[in-house]
This record gives sequence, C-alpha cells and structure tokens, in this order.
Amino acid sequence: MQRTIPPMELEMAIRDLMIISNPKLRALFILILACSLTGISTWYIGHSLSAPSRNSIIPPGGQTTPCTYDNFVDGSTFLGRDCHTGDIVYSDSNATNVLQAEINEIDALAGGIGGSIFLEAGIYPIGQLTILGNAVTVRGEGLQTRLDYAGTGACIQIGNDISSFFYDTIQDLRCNLTSGPSVGFLIMGNTYYGQLVRVRVTGSTTLSTGIEFKVITTFITGWTVINALMQTVKFGFKFDGSGPAGQGVTDTVILSGFVNGASQGVSGSTGIYVDRPDTLKIYGLSLNAFETMVNETSNANADEYHGLRLESCTTGFKLAGHDALIIGGTAPCTTVLVNTGARNRIEGLYGNFGRAFTTISYKSLVSSISTTSGSYVSTGFGVPFTPIFTGNSTINFVASIAFDNGCDIAIYRTTGSIPTLGSATTGTNIVAGRSQTSAVGYAQFPLQYLDTGLTLNTAYNYYAAYLSFGGATGCQIFGAAGASTTNILVEEITM
Repeated sequence: MQRTIPPMELEMAIRDLMIISNPKLRALFILILACSLTGISTWYIGHSLSAPSRNSIIPPGGQTTPCTYDNFVDGSTFLGRDCHTGDIVYSDSNATNVLQAEINEIDALAGGIGGSIFLEAGIYPIGQLTILGNAVTVRGEGLQTRLDYAGTGACIQIGNDISSFFYDTIQDLRCNLTSGPSVGFLIMGNTYYGQLVRVRVTGSTTLSTGIEFKVITTFITGWTVINALMQTVKFGFKFDGSGPAGQGVTDTVILSGFVNGASQGVSGSTGIYVDRPDTLKIYGLSLNAFETMVNETSNANADEYHGLRLESCTTGFKLAGHDALIIGGTAPCTTVLVNTGARNRIEGLYGNFGRAFTTISYKSLVSSISTTSGSYVSTGFGVPFTPIFTGNSTINFVASIAFDNGCDIAIYRTTGSIPTLGSATTGTNIVAGRSQTSAVGYAQFPLQYLDTGLTLNTAYNYYAAYLSFGGATGCQIFGAAGASTTNILVEEITM
C-alpha cells in the first residue's frame, strides 16, 4: 500500500532541498526523488490483483463496505474483494474456487464470529458450495445474482450432520439447477437457527428439489424460511432423512412464498414432503402444479398449516402422521384429503366448489324464537358439518327455554339445507325429543348424541326442531338478545 507523507516530514524535505545551493545537484536530487516515488507506485500496482475492465475512483476511506468479501464478474474472471481494505484478494476463472475459498476463510475464524459474502449481480457457474461454520451469510442482489449448478448434489449445502453450526443465512440470490437429481439449498442435521430469506430455485428437470432439510443422526432446530420462490421442481420442500426415531426437524417456520411444480401430472411430485418434522409451522404459502400438495408420513408429528393456497393438484393433503393442524386455506384438488393418521384436525379448509372442511362446527343463537305448533317445526338454527376422518361425530346442544304448558326439542340431520324458521322438518330425527311438560316454567335444555357411520367428505347439516304442548305463548328458545345462551357444537371424533 502507498504511504501518505505527514506534513512535518514534507516540510523538512523541502527545507533540506532549499539548502542545496548548487542548481545541478538540486536538479539531480529532484530526479532521484521522482524516480523513487514512481518505482514505489509501479511496484504497488504490479503486485495488486485488479479487474482490467472495471474502473473505479476510491476516495479516502471509501474502500470499506459492510461485508467480509464482495464478489463480481469481470469478463470471464470471477473476483473477490476484501470489503475492509478494498484489495482484490481472489481472482479465478472458476467461480467455485473463489467463493469456496472465502467461505472456508470465514468458517475458520476463531470463535466462530462469522462473516458476510456479497455476490454482485451476475451469473456464477458453480459446483457445490458447502458452509461449515457459524454465522456465515451469503447474499446477493435478488434475481440478478444467479448461481448455475450442474451437479447432482446441492447448489449450497449448510452443515454436515456431524459438527454443530449456528445462525447461517442465505439471502437474496437464485440457484438455477441445470441437471438432476439436485437440490437448491440443502440443510443438514446439527444446524440451528439459520435463515433462508427471499431465495429462488429454478429446476430444469423433474428430479429437482427446491429446499431440503435432511437429518441423518442429529436434529435440526429453529430455522426460518421467508418468501421463498421455486419453479419447475418435483419437490418444493423436503423434510427427510434416515435418522433414528425422535431425531427430526423441530421448531422450523416457513413464512409465505410460492412453490410451482413441473406439472400436476408428474408422478410422485409433491409440494411439501414431510417425513421428519416435529412442530413444523407453515403460514401463507402458495403451492401450484403438484400431484400431491402436502404428504405427511407416519413420522410426522404436531405440524401446522395456516392459510395455504393450493392449485392444480390431484390430492391436497395426505396425512399419515398425528396431531397435525390445518387452519383455513383453499384446496380445490381432485381429492382434498386422505387421512390415515391420528388426532389430526382441520378448521375451515375450503375444497372443491367452495365446500368447507372442518372437524368442528359451532354456532350460537342470536335472537329468541318461539312456536305454538303441536308438531315439530324447524328452528332454522343449526350448523354445517363434513366428516373427513372417521365419520363419527358428537353433537352437543344446550338451550335456555321458557314455556307455559310444556316444550319438546329434537335434533335433525340432513344432507339438504336447513329448513327456515317455522318450516316443516326434513332429514332424519337422530335425537329423540326431550320434553318439559310442566306448567309455566324455565329450564336449561341439554342434548348430547354420538352420530356414527357418516359418509366421509359428505356435507351434512345438523339443526334443532321444536314443538309446543299448548298454551298461549307456546315454546320459546332464548337467544343472546335475551341474555341467555343457546349453542350447538358438532365435532368429529378423530381418534
């Protein structure tokens, strides 16, 4: 590096120069000084790596940028610049050599303090990059930073399932898979609390996988994937491995993003394949063009899916694990759900033709109603219900009633619509009427029933009917406006 001469030294040199009175000696001294400075500059330039077609002017202090290494492409050469000194420290025609050398340097830092590798816009043909260190960040300029990977491993692998690594991050870059089988981003066991942020994966074959979490011996914990985009892949997300029971992917969260398969017709194609997770949580993810959108094996446990949007699919959810929770979302697939697991629950998933799938339906009566009819008529009050797991459900009904000569209430089940208030009943009376036959009175009126043998994926309606045993006011059921509560709850037994 060039050295800046302090003002005091410069003043002394000029004073010494003025002491030389002989003009010829003074001219000779100036010539020697100029040649010395030129030689130093020439030596420095000749011994520093450079980018021939990239011109820059660096003001004092301007060579420092917030990263460890900054990478860019100059013609057919890939260069790595030290972000703190501004020096180009790596130059190679092979991008893998440059990037892996930088990763290795950061991996080896004492204390695992980590570092940041920035990839400027450009195309970087690479072999597999492997991160085996703590707090390593690799980030680019979004879709303008593209890694072209032609191998059968992974574009970027984090961890090795042997040593423990924490807090690694991949952000704002794209992996382009040009052959297969291959993986965009592979997270191995024994890695913790990392992030994949706005990463992109483009597959070129029906064997490509976007993001894979793979456990062989030790679990993976605390990863977050934010707004990932995948295109033309056979598997979007895979959570798998061959580890022992109890070693899986825990407390991992996927937030938003879009996963697009190669085609709905590709046999075995799956948006989310879940073999190892425990407490996986996915929010607001869109999946398109897979044979199966979510496939949970018997190893899956207590995973949650909130507000997924599924399109162009043969099967929406295959649940062979246990304690899964699906809340909201749309799944207009040929088959919305195949369930062979235990204690799985769905609330408000909309399938074909806008039909809602749920394991629980609940409603409260808003306004009080009454009848003087001596035969059953509809209350107009009930809930829709579609059995999707066992075909066995429990019905719990409780009403606050008043009467002046007795009252009777029954529960009906129908595959048609709920008859309007006061209309004749339709369907099957499944809970024989329970009567209150005393004179003027008030009562809490509970009914419970176990309904079995329902046809799966068939839409039913449960509703209450009532009659009066006479009197001027007949039979009255109070709603919320009457400061009393009348409720109906239908819940499928999923065990």
